[in-house]
Amino acid sequence: MRTLSCLALVAVIAAPVHAAPVTPETPAPIDSLFATDILQAELLAHLDAGEYAQVLQKTAEHDGSLDATSRGLRIAAQVYSGDLAAAKSGLATFGPGEGLPALAAGAIAEAYLAAGYPELAGYSTQLGLIEQFDSSHLLFLMGRLQLQAGRSREAARYLQAAAALPASAQDNFDRARLQDTTANLLLTLNQPAEALALFNADTTAPAPATTPVYAIASARSMASDGRFEAADSAVATDIRGYTRELAVTRAQIKVLAGQPEAALALLDAAMLGAADASILLTRSLAHMALSQSDRAAKALLPLGPPATLPPALQPGMAMIALGQGDVDAVLAAMRRAPLPLSELARLPTLPDHLHNTDLAAPLALAYFAFDQGYHRHSLALLDQALQEWPKHPLLLLLRAENLRQMGNYAATAAALEDALHVLPGSAALRLLLATAQEAGDDDDAALTSYRTIIEAHPDFVLAQLALTRLYTERSEHERAQATCEWALNFKPDSPALLAALAWALAEQGKAEESRATLRALQRVAGSSAQATTSHINGYLALQAGDLPAAATGLYSTLRLGALELRLLQHLARLQEEMGHPEAAANLARQTKLLAHHGAPR
Repeated sequence: MRTLSCLALVAVIAAPVHAAPVTPETPAPIDSLFATDILQAELLAHLDAGEYAQVLQKTAEHDGSLDATSRGLRIAAQVYSGDLAAAKSGLATFGPGEGLPALAAGAIAEAYLAAGYPELAGYSTQLGLIEQFDSSHLLFLMGRLQLQAGRSREAARYLQAAAALPASAQDNFDRARLQDTTANLLLTLNQPAEALALFNADTTAPAPATTPVYAIASARSMASDGRFEAADSAVATDIRGYTRELAVTRAQIKVLAGQPEAALALLDAAMLGAADASILLTRSLAHMALSQSDRAAKALLPLGPPATLPPALQPGMAMIALGQGDVDAVLAAMRRAPLPLSELARLPTLPDHLHNTDLAAPLALAYFAFDQGYHRHSLALLDQALQEWPKHPLLLLLRAENLRQMGNYAATAAALEDALHVLPGSAALRLLLATAQEAGDDDDAALTSYRTIIEAHPDFVLAQLALTRLYTERSEHERAQATCEWALNFKPDSPALLAALAWALAEQGKAEESRATLRALQRVAGSSAQATTSHINGYLALQAGDLPAAATGLYSTLRLGALELRLLQHLARLQEEMGHPEAAANLARQTKLLAHHGAPR
């Protein structure tokens, strides 16, 4: 992934002409750009060869005259060699006063990753991005780290940014591999159109029609537009080593196209070998499309008892139980599912809507289409079902979720209001309504909805935090403070509420009150409050104009791996006030990259 600059190559070739004679006892002074590039090239070669002692020896020979990149490469060698204390000391010399060059940042991050320290790998990568945002290596590393931390959407943004860089800025990356990796992640996030756009954006190269990721992206993109025959053709060919992935995608498309028998035939092919989870789930879906709920349940038995399956699979288990006419099993699966289903299952009136087994098949298909990002197809299935069951809350909820994903927030709010007419006691549905209203820029309606929730459910922390966030975005910090203080009467030991209160006080410049709240947070949350504490203390110092203390607090937060938009914004302000406009601009670009669109804002 590393490259030598053009100057480095020139310097290596021209070294005998430009370099002064050097004896083994007298190392050459690092006093020219060419000599520096020669040293960097040698250090990189030693790192790539695993010759860490050579890196340490050569940097020791020039200690005191090393440039920032060479010092960074020495840190990487120290990490690889297991001298973490020396590496920590060396890394501490970089920060707002002296930036970490991108080449060194990538090398240090790779070393920390290999040593099993992802937080420090992330910190090194971030220091590099502050200095050079247009680095495909650093963007790729940050995407990899975000994915490892379970933040898939943030990971996709970094990888998309890396793939979007021109070929001249790709750091010798394998462009096709980067495209495949990014597209594959977008497919797991059910964004087939975005995945396909990655390949089509490069007009200088022919479309990679024979790669499995491109074939699957094409098929799923066409299926999302209802072009099922063309989608089937895109994955009908065999690509060596990817038979199973293509067959599962093709089977799913067959189910959506109303051909579940053909889907089952594909999944039963001997060439696929032992069935994995994707095959079992698709086979179960095909049986649900045929209204064979018992067979759908049997297909999933190899995955384990329903109660042990992950929350993401529980909605499907609920629909199977609905088809079997087992209301208690429906409610049990819904309780194990994420919000809002887990809350709906506790409403006393919901069982009245769970006795029609005919609803199971269309609901299961519509949920699958929604889950895979086929929102138009899901809406068509739901609209057809709503003609027969116009007031069914699960149909209305799923319709709202599709509309929300499509960015139609007014229609989302209308569908949720219809669901609330059926289940007026649902705080989760009203919370979804409030976030849809907020995303649609109807703040007054959102505020009313949030207040309605917390008046009826004063211990519903999610609603309290959402209202606090909206007040904060509107710079109504006194109201945010009052909301947190009122909510703490009901949940006095809530770390999230205490942190939100500390922020609301900090935004008003109430430093001592904010610090007192942080002490209360530390008593409740212990070491898990460390990032919030250092961030707020750094922000308070920034407000007071104490830039060294602000840098200490904000960079300590960054070192803990707490990479969030607010921290990036505060770091950008710090860099600007310290007279580093380029670093501030890079942080602003990163903030824009990660800024969320849609609900909530």
